[in-house]
Amino acid sequence: MNNAIFITEVFLLLISFMLVGVAFALAQGMIVMKNSEVLPCRVGDTLYMPWEVDGIRGIETVHVVEILIDKNGGTIDTDLEIYDLELYQKYKGGMFNFSDIGKLIFYTKTEAEGKL
Repeated sequence: MNNAIFITEVFLLLISFMLVGVAFALAQGMIVMKNSEVLPCRVGDTLYMPWEVDGIRGIETVHVVEILIDKNGGTIDTDLEIYDLELYQKYKGGMFNFSDIGKLIFYTKTEAEGKL
């Protein structure tokens, strides 16, 4: 086997392993690729959302399922399930901007209870 071909194959194999590792780290929320900005939460985190419907209040526990970053900032997608259109719009369909943390969704249940 030609040494140049062998070295090229080994190099390509190493690059392939590195790309798989980076893809895994991105999927796990271990790498952030936006000017080294620190995200307000990670995929899998639990957040708390105070809600009110017809005078009835409560705290909904939601989990972060995806974090989206674009030129306008970031969005947190949660597993919130709402089937009423009015409530869906009121609570943004479970997709919150980073700036909604501390206003519409909270890191702790105690913080959320304080907004009720």
